Amino acid sequence: MALPAKMANLTISVPPGMDLPAAFSDIPAPVKTLLKRGFAGMAQLSAAGIDQIIPLVTQAVGGGQPRISADLAARVGLGEDATESVLSAASLMASVLIIGGISTEALLSALSKEGILEEPIRLAVAAFADRLALNREELGAQHKRYELANETFPSLRKFSASIDLRVGFDADKVAFVVPVILAHLRTDAAHEEVWFQMTKEQLGELLNQFEGLRKRLEEAERSALNINRSER
Repeated sequence: MALPAKMANLTISVPPGMDLPAAFSDIPAPVKTLLKRGFAGMAQLSAAGIDQIIPLVTQAVGGGQPRISADLAARVGLGEDATESVLSAASLMASVLIIGGISTEALLSALSKEGILEEPIRLAVAAFADRLALNREELGAQHKRYELANETFPSLRKFSASIDLRVGFDADKVAFVVPVILAHLRTDAAHEEVWFQMTKEQLGELLNQFEGLRKRLEEAERSALNINRSER
């Protein structure tokens, strides 16, 4: 089964047992550059910075979209762009090592062969991999939950919206202006994107439905946790 590693808006499939050098050779050049910057930044992380990155990796492996703020980047000890690059590289590493079951040495060798990982920082990146391995169980569980939750149907990848002003005329003169919400939904399925518009009233109704869903989801999570505990 393909294993996702998120990098910006790109998903790379890393099937277990795949020839890694062959897989990495197919990565687009801009992504290779992103990964190269990510591993370079990874080598600069302090122990405290690594502790900030690991939860983000767990979130990404579970299908989340971690947000890199200026405050978070400051705690990591890098700039926002550099932190984003480190997260991309670390998420790929987690998918290959933890989920794909590939050895650290095999991964680092494949990265080096493609020029993504420079030899002077290899030991520092290997140390990060060792730290990541301490979270093997949690990372694996997060990915299993992600796979289960995303079975059957396309999954939401991104939602964006903006405000458009519609102008009404009367005898060639502006008579009124109506604001309209323009929204865009993107999923992980090919060609599955939706653009639509809605009014302020429809937005209010949608927010009420989402609030009800949030409460029911939290209750379902509590029930699932109790069921899991009782089965142990």
